[in-house]
Amino acid sequence: MTGQGNEVLLVFPGRFKAPDPQVPLQLLHVAGALQRAGYRPRIFDMRLSDYRTLSVGDPVFVGLTCMSGPQIRYALEFAARVRAEHPRVPIVWGGVHPTLLPEQTAASPAVDVVVRGEAETVVGPLADRLAADASLADVKGITYELDGAVVSTPDAELVDLDSIQVELPYELLELAGYPTLQAGRVHLQTSRGCPSRCGFCYNTGFNKRRWRGKSPERVVAEMQSLLRRFPHVKIIDPVDDNFFVDRRRAEAICTGLLDGDVRAAWRANCRFDYLARYDGAFVKLIEQAGCMEIDFGGESGSERMQSLV
Repeated sequence: MTGQGNEVLLVFPGRFKAPDPQVPLQLLHVAGALQRAGYRPRIFDMRLSDYRTLSVGDPVFVGLTCMSGPQIRYALEFAARVRAEHPRVPIVWGGVHPTLLPEQTAASPAVDVVVRGEAETVVGPLADRLAADASLADVKGITYELDGAVVSTPDAELVDLDSIQVELPYELLELAGYPTLQAGRVHLQTSRGCPSRCGFCYNTGFNKRRWRGKSPERVVAEMQSLLRRFPHVKIIDPVDDNFFVDRRRAEAICTGLLDGDVRAAWRANCRFDYLARYDGAFVKLIEQAGCMEIDFGGESGSERMQSLV
């Protein structure tokens, strides 16, 4: 189960020619971690190119990210292609669906290893073991089949978000294939998780209701870096599940944007009850700092229904 060299193929599953594909930010994070570990990641986005024309090569492993739903179908199609072309290349699944159902996912013949939760600290050690055809027992945060049984190693440590490199490897993507980016909107992640327990959300399982945010200084530096890299960008779009968990952090980010003369609009996700607690001064500050849109996710307006969750 070993590949030659130090290449790793990362795949974003999806329908070829799907409208308005978004930049696969999660794969850029994984690719950056692999680069720091000494590997050469390659990203293939199934929405931009027909996977049947792709040469898989002989990578250390093929990594597939996957959410629950139709994306599983496309991931399985790609895995079948890998199995047919290179039966001995390991196939590693990560993302929301494999994390929430790791044993079920690992039991599939299309899966060799599941990476649970955040992948940045896992993919380097995992690649090292796979490249050496060595035991995976000491790699944290994975689930795999061993001697006919599905086994899981202990959870990996949570990532220090400020340790992630500011400049992600966008050069690995076909940037012209992402209309939203070309039109002037770029995504970033300033925090992970959420402390709430909404019944519809993956966070209770994926992030264990924990929230972590990058420092305000790091967020401002990342926004400035994105504007240098993509000077045509007019809107910066944090994909955080809940940007406003820490009000003082949000205020410090806004102050940093104003002091740094960061000239871009931005939007963020928020809970209804958070907004109800904001005063006029806070709302005025985020508006002055460029916030042009706040999005809300409503579960239920009924307190009785909420109490049943």
